[in-house]
Amino acid sequence: MKIKPKITALVGLAIASALMLTGCEGGVRTVYELAHYNGTEFEELTGKPVYNQELWNLNTGEIGLPDPFVLDNTQRDGYYYVYGTGGLFGCYRSQDLSVWEPMGEVLNLPASLIGARDLWAPEVVFDAGDTQTTDDDCYYMFFSATPVSDGLTGKYEGAAQYMMMAARAKDPFGPFALIDFTDENSCGKGNVHTYQTSDFPHYYAKYAYFDPQIHYDKIQEIDPLLYEENGQKGGYLDNIDPHPYVTPDGQKYLYFIRNNPYGSIIGVKMKDNNWMTPDYDTYTILTRSLYYTTEEYEKAQSGETVEKVSYEMWGSGPVNEGPQMYCHNGKYYLAFSANGYGDAGYCVAQAVGDTPLGPFRKLREEEGGVVISGDLGMNPNVSGSGHNSFFNVGDKLYIAYHKHNDVSTVEAGRHFCIDEVKWVKIEGINGEEFEVMYSTPTTTVQPKIVSDYKNIAAEAKVSLKSGSLEDGSSLGCLTDGLLSFYKYVNTDFIERYVNETKITKKSTFSLTFNTPRQVRAVMLYNSKNETDIFTEIDEIRLYCEENGKEKIYVIRDVPFLVERFADVTQMEEEIGIEMLVPGATAYAEFKEVRVRSMDITVSVPDSNKCVGISEIAVLGK
Repeated sequence: MKIKPKITALVGLAIASALMLTGCEGGVRTVYELAHYNGTEFEELTGKPVYNQELWNLNTGEIGLPDPFVLDNTQRDGYYYVYGTGGLFGCYRSQDLSVWEPMGEVLNLPASLIGARDLWAPEVVFDAGDTQTTDDDCYYMFFSATPVSDGLTGKYEGAAQYMMMAARAKDPFGPFALIDFTDENSCGKGNVHTYQTSDFPHYYAKYAYFDPQIHYDKIQEIDPLLYEENGQKGGYLDNIDPHPYVTPDGQKYLYFIRNNPYGSIIGVKMKDNNWMTPDYDTYTILTRSLYYTTEEYEKAQSGETVEKVSYEMWGSGPVNEGPQMYCHNGKYYLAFSANGYGDAGYCVAQAVGDTPLGPFRKLREEEGGVVISGDLGMNPNVSGSGHNSFFNVGDKLYIAYHKHNDVSTVEAGRHFCIDEVKWVKIEGINGEEFEVMYSTPTTTVQPKIVSDYKNIAAEAKVSLKSGSLEDGSSLGCLTDGLLSFYKYVNTDFIERYVNETKITKKSTFSLTFNTPRQVRAVMLYNSKNETDIFTEIDEIRLYCEENGKEKIYVIRDVPFLVERFADVTQMEEEIGIEMLVPGATAYAEFKEVRVRSMDITVSVPDSNKCVGISEIAVLGK
């Protein structure tokens, strides 16, 4: 049963208050109380917040898709699609990234592979007609699987624990048909496997994306240690998490990981720009787990002492997986997941290079090396946030990822989430200035991604109308888009680049727009520190234009729901706050009004030395 939200009151007229204001020239102005909803209603059975889905989004956990990949197909059919690990790959689609329609399982397997266990991490890419494979536009799916054993023994037993495969469909929701790389009618002329069946006799060898013999020889050439340890298994080589990527100039690349024994990320360019034809001459190892560069890895193998990656040592074992590539301002950003997927400290990190095949350098924590994390396992509300994909909505970048349903165990499953990525300009360890990705895994109501309204706070001029800021604090933090969240990861980076605006007494902030804007909601993000939180927004005052005249609306006492966003303990006459939810907010939504400027007033509780405000969001158009 759902409790009806108070937002239904917005259909009525605003209520005139008895308060009269004296204008600067002796005139009198009436202030009207504005009917609003402040997010204080919750579903009786689930405890989930009741919110307006036209304005807000919530990472609810309703879609249980680990390793999510989002395909932006809006230019072709108006939908975003998300795929993930599980069964024959579940698929959902949405027009607004909030309400998702299930499309069922999308992969067809041949009879010989029915029952194949452990199918992982599908990614889908649209491809225009290619005369080497098909004359029609199509969608390619890349994934990995462990085929059913065919009973072979000796050196051939269990040879393909993780094998990369590809499938094709005419629609993004499938059905995707597996590609046979021994049949040019299936894979095209460019990538027909020519190995001897006596070397690779398994029934499933023909479905291996990489020609087992060529792959076998290539690994012997570039990584003989791995070749020796895997023996005949080298041809399949435990490849998982494939990521097809197209550069801004249209060149196609495939990235994937070598699961054992090192957890390395590998990249290869496509020959003739054909997804079915990898150019083995471009086969490049891009990262090695635990090392900032492959060069430092080589030094370590030679006995030199090399500093290891700090954020890759928080889990049960060294992992670099789930590669994703993104190009920004001429630089290539290789995102990857570190630590084991079952670990609370599973996170997304980033490496930077100048070309799609590197060389790449993993960023250090002081450079913002970790992109998104449950504070490396220290956040009480977020666990295992990793294995991501990137997509754009307009000029904004978003990250899709999964996190654990239960912070205490991965066994309870994982669910699909979306949050915004911000670019932060930094000075790197070598003195070079460049931008890095920064994001936070939210668990509370946030502005909707695809909506008629967007956050326009950054377009306003912000000033301090009354009150005082803490020494060194800046008003710029209120609208820079960087949510204050992390306490334990990237600490030097956070201290330098991601700050809160701190007030030492009751203060009023003014936001003024160049031209009046249609506004529906105001949201304030609280401090990440339990000792610095505000308990309510004292007042939101909106200076509006109606019928060519000024009209002032006021909203008072918008609560920050401490009992929902923190563990509260009673200590005699004082209340202790523990385990605060980072990124939590107080907000008010109301009927659309035409706003020229607004004042937002916040008090400092008696128990606080200061209050930290991470961000102000204004939903308008």
